[in-house]
Amino acid sequence: MKKEVFNISKKGKRAVLIMLLLGSISIVAQVGVTLVEDVNNDLANRERQAAMLKQLQEAQAQGQKLQGMKETIKKNLDYLEQVNSNLQNVQTLKDIAKRQAQIYNNCIQLKNMYSRNVNMEVVLYTTKSTNQILQGTQNNINEVSKILSSGVFNMGDADRLQLLRQYKEDTEEAMAQYDMVKGKAEKYAWAMGIYNMKR
Repeated sequence: MKKEVFNISKKGKRAVLIMLLLGSISIVAQVGVTLVEDVNNDLANRERQAAMLKQLQEAQAQGQKLQGMKETIKKNLDYLEQVNSNLQNVQTLKDIAKRQAQIYNNCIQLKNMYSRNVNMEVVLYTTKSTNQILQGTQNNINEVSKILSSGVFNMGDADRLQLLRQYKEDTEEAMAQYDMVKGKAEKYAWAMGIYNMKR
């Protein structure tokens, strides 16, 4: 058997070389395109990651602002509780002052009602008793005035509460004394009226 030999002319060699060269250029170009695509994909991924990182940072900053909002809400609630407490204290002081005015008016009316009584014992009893009640109420009024001028709101909660309770108790005690004096004066006047009629 005889080996076949390919004789390629110069033109054929050039054509083969050009085809090989074009094939390798195509491969190199394809590799270049693939590399460019990989770089572009990598850049897009990095841009996405950078955007996500930025969004995460913004979300964390917003979370910190929301945490600050929570603290502001807590401060506002504390302030409102304090205002509510102060309003309750003002209402308590208002109630005490109204009760003191009621005691004063009642005592003056009782004193005036029995001042014209023919029985001196009734006049003396109602005058002394109402004066005593009014003196105690005057002391209580002076103490409440001190609190209002020095600032009930500048006191600690425990001190303020203790004073307000004491003033309220004192005022209620004065009202109870008034009711007792009024009842006794009425009974005394009635009894003395009957006694004087029998004479």
